[in-house]
Amino acid sequence: MDDGDLLTEPESETTMYVRGEILLVIWNRVCFGLCAFLFGLSFALAADGTKVDTKTVRVAAVNTPGYSGLLGSLIPNFEKQSGYRVTVYSGSLPYDEALAGKADIIISHFGREELESFVRSGYGMWPKTVFANQSTLIGPKSDPAKIRGLRDPIEAFRRIAATKSTYVVNNSDGSRYLTEILWEAAGKPDKGQWFIQGEAKKGRAVRLADEKQAYVIYGAFPFLRNQKKNNYKLDALVIDAPLFQRVMVTVVVDPKKISSANTKGAQAFERYLLSPQVQAAIGAFRMPGSDLKLWWPSGRHNDSHELMKHN
Repeated sequence: MDDGDLLTEPESETTMYVRGEILLVIWNRVCFGLCAFLFGLSFALAADGTKVDTKTVRVAAVNTPGYSGLLGSLIPNFEKQSGYRVTVYSGSLPYDEALAGKADIIISHFGREELESFVRSGYGMWPKTVFANQSTLIGPKSDPAKIRGLRDPIEAFRRIAATKSTYVVNNSDGSRYLTEILWEAAGKPDKGQWFIQGEAKKGRAVRLADEKQAYVIYGAFPFLRNQKKNNYKLDALVIDAPLFQRVMVTVVVDPKKISSANTKGAQAFERYLLSPQVQAAIGAFRMPGSDLKLWWPSGRHNDSHELMKHN
C-alpha cells in the first residue's frame, strides 16, 4: 500500500468516532464562547467578581416622582435613545435600596436626612439638582380669607390671620417650618383660637382641616391624589409659589463602595434628566386629569461646569 492508497482508503469506524468527538468538543467550545459573549453584552464583572447589569439602570426614588407619573413620562424616551432598560423603585427607603445593592441612582429630596451620610460615607457621588415638587396652601372651598389664586403665600397667610380664619399647623417638619416662615414674614400676628397647633401631621392634619374647614399646608400631589377618595371639602388655593417648592436631587451610587452599581448607565440617565429638552418636559408635565403645575425644572441650580455639558 503506497501513499496514493492512503488517500482513498475508507475510514474505520474508530477513526470516524474520534473525529466526531473532536468536532463535538470544538462545537461546544464555540457555543460556550458565543453564549459568554452574548451574556457579557448585558453583564460585566466588577473587580471583586460581582455581576454588574450593564444594560439596566435601576432607579430608587421617593414616592412622588413615580406615583405622580413624572418618571413614567420621561423614561421611555431615554430607553429609546440610550438602549438601556430602566427599572424604578418608588418608596420611602431609596437609600436602603442602594445600600442593599439594588439601585444605581437615587432620586430624593435634597433635605433627606440619609443623603448627607450616604454621600459623605462614599456611597454616593455629588448630588445634582434635577427638579422640584411643591406643597400647597389648602383651604375651604368657601375661602373666607379670599386667598384663592394668590402667588404670594405670605400675603395669603396675612389675610388668614387678619380674618382669623382657622389655620391648622401641619406638624411634619417641612410644613411646620414653612408655617413659621409665613408667620414671621406676616409680622408675627397673635396666635389666638384661629391658630391650631397640635400633633397632627401630614394626612391627619388635612383631615383635621377638613373637619374644621380650616387652612393647612400639605404636599400638592398627595392632596390631589386623595382629595376625591376622601371627599375633602377643601381646595388647593395657593400653589404656584417658589417658597413651596422642594428640590430633589440625583445621587449616582459609587461603585467603589457598592460594586454592583451600573455607574455608566446611572450617569447617562442623570445627564438625560439634566438636558435642556428634558428640563423643559418636566416643566410641561401635568398629572392626568389636572392642569396644575406640580413639577419645576431645577437643573440650572447646578454648577456652571455641569451646565456647560448641555450647551
